[in-house]
Amino acid sequence: MTVLTGIAGEIAVLIGEARAARLLAALGGTQITIPAQASGSSLARIVGEDAAARMIVAFGPGKLTLPMATARGRGAVKRRAVALLAEGRSLRDVALTCNLHTRTVSRYREELRGDDPGLGPLFAWSDGG
Repeated sequence: MTVLTGIAGEIAVLIGEARAARLLAALGGTQITIPAQASGSSLARIVGEDAAARMIVAFGPGKLTLPMATARGRGAVKRRAVALLAEGRSLRDVALTCNLHTRTVSRYREELRGDDPGLGPLFAWSDGG
């Protein structure tokens, strides 16, 4: 379950998380027009007529700015990379799959583990005594 906040969270409660995720993936980071009627609208084509109708009632017809959230752009790439790391995939595999540098994926892995990337190597060193 994804935790959405702000307007994205309101939309998720209103139309369901899966439909909200579909809307944000398609149009996140842009301003959309909530139509006066759901039937045949571009909004209804993305989320379904019943969900579009609920959005019309809740927000009224007009402009609505959708957040980018983690549905598109860097956030989505990071979310996918972290999910692959959690599955146990290698740094190289995740980097190639997500079109990222291995250093970036390494930072994500450190965040996932809760490591402090600035202090980790210092504490790993030992003089054998």
